[in-house]
Amino acid sequence: RGLVGSEMCIRDRYYAIKKKNAGSILLFRLGDFYEMFEDDALQASKILNITLTKRNNIPMCGFPHHAAKNYISRLLMHGEKIAVCEQTEDPAHAKGIVQRDVVEIISPGIITDPDLLVDKKSNCIAALYGYAERGLKRMACASLDVSTGIFICNFFHNYDIADALLGEIEDNGIREIVYPASFADGTIFGNALKKAVSLRPTVVLRPLEDYEFGMNNAEKALKKHFGLQSIGGFEFEDDCEISACGTLLSYVRQHARQDLSHIRWIQKKHNERILYMDNATKKHLELVENAEGKECATLLELLDRTQTAMGGRLLKSFINNPSRSIEEINKRLDRVSFFFNNVKTLQAVRGCLAQILDIERIISKLSMDKGNARDIIGLRNSLSAAEMIKRHLDGTPVLKEEAGALYDYHGLMHLIEEALEDDPPLSIHEGRIISCLLYTSDAADELD
Repeated sequence: RGLVGSEMCIRDRYYAIKKKNAGSILLFRLGDFYEMFEDDALQASKILNITLTKRNNIPMCGFPHHAAKNYISRLLMHGEKIAVCEQTEDPAHAKGIVQRDVVEIISPGIITDPDLLVDKKSNCIAALYGYAERGLKRMACASLDVSTGIFICNFFHNYDIADALLGEIEDNGIREIVYPASFADGTIFGNALKKAVSLRPTVVLRPLEDYEFGMNNAEKALKKHFGLQSIGGFEFEDDCEISACGTLLSYVRQHARQDLSHIRWIQKKHNERILYMDNATKKHLELVENAEGKECATLLELLDRTQTAMGGRLLKSFINNPSRSIEEINKRLDRVSFFFNNVKTLQAVRGCLAQILDIERIISKLSMDKGNARDIIGLRNSLSAAEMIKRHLDGTPVLKEEAGALYDYHGLMHLIEEALEDDPPLSIHEGRIISCLLYTSDAADELD
């Protein structure tokens, strides 16, 4: 009788959580498994090709907690939104049923785990907002890569809306787009969305209620997150940019359910500084994709000898957005010429770069409380390699700007070295993380 009562309590809790996350596949943690029930189970069992069972005539399926990444990755490839429900208290101290709640909602455009991402590809969620007035079309596209904190906004005035949107999808690695529900088929923006996604079928569209794009709430969200009295510093050209950026930030915060302090600013895309190419031109030139939509036999594949994931993403951005500034082009050529004529320096710098991990994504993981001690050790080692690069570049006039941008992180590296063991375990719950040196140095006071 007690067992039946326990099951009823768990079931009631499941339905309460599911009601709040009706648009997501709910992964409900039970012991060492994630379980799915009813329609979620029917849907997931087909996608994942796992056995569907029944209990008390309720369809259910599941998979082990330790294999979750593999299964979640496959669900994301099908465009699903996943609500991860975990135990939120220690079972040993729980009175009655262990409390559970959704700790994160993962979707194709909101992924923070690097293991679910491709190293040299951005992974963005975007918000689209615009209007047509007296024959003039205005559209803002805000794109956010939660895994790196890079937030970009672009404004289009009387462009081919579908072509502009397709360009943003390609340039920023957009996997998911939220937009006002009023952008239905038959409207200018609805038709543009339909056309763009027909050419990029892996992009997921999610309509939101129009009120969620309200400018006042969007402006408040931006001010609150960035700690501003005014949003004038963003240099927005139109109110639709405020709506797109603020709504996107609120949407991601609601789903990620983590601190987003690694999102430091919004980069405005200045189209006047970029050589404009429509998507047909890019496709025919096979800059980053060939006719089959793959990277082989493209300019990107030919040029990409980058040693870091960050460099690979930056190179792709440069190819998609060629500079039209003669000064900037000549600066780049001067740097290439220097390394071409100084092979030893080139080899030394490449060797250092090969030791640098994906700092952008490591910092994002740590800021969202998803990192571990090994991430911090990796950050220390990466900063150490960057310090070596600075030494190689010091005194080189054409690379003075780059060398100057590499700050001195010796104090931070020293603190990490004293505070943590050199080879900590993967899990933060296993111990053997804090170094014994911490208790015999000033580092303990610094940490306090």
